[in-house]
Amino acid sequence: WHPWHEFLYMVVRIRRPAVVIETGVFDGRSSAIILQALEDNLSGCLISIDQPARDTIPGSTHRMAETTIPNGCTPGWLIPERLRSRHQLHLGDSKVLLPGILIERQPIGIFLHDSLHTFAHQMFEYQAAWKSLEEGGLLLSDDILWSRAFYSFCRKNRRPFVMVAGSDFGGMRR
Repeated sequence: WHPWHEFLYMVVRIRRPAVVIETGVFDGRSSAIILQALEDNLSGCLISIDQPARDTIPGSTHRMAETTIPNGCTPGWLIPERLRSRHQLHLGDSKVLLPGILIERQPIGIFLHDSLHTFAHQMFEYQAAWKSLEEGGLLLSDDILWSRAFYSFCRKNRRPFVMVAGSDFGGMRR
């Protein structure tokens, strides 16, 4: 596990959210960690949005060791079958899908951005999710050093953030 995987598991266990929303699934490693924590909590669901990486995606998968998901696989293919009952996967662009899902499922306990890491896209997701987070809810983001979006969003909202040592994973509390 990367250090932020353990952090992610712990915050889901401690926060005990009813709803977690993530953007960017790829192979499903983070999804499986969240789902295991929800299963250990005996409650909660994970709603994921992803555009399958059939080709390398600049600003998202281009820096990864494996830049596409394996042929014949769907996003989240690593998620164990025993955890899938708590998972809903929506395929498509988060700019299209996220607003409706947030309205339908609010308030949310945790939002995790791990999709397209461009300034504009990250800011869109952060702003959309922020409005739907419950008081004390967590906004988490992977690859926060790829652009200044996370730092700018935290500063704009006058919220401190944490960054997991040895990673570029960060989080802030509403």
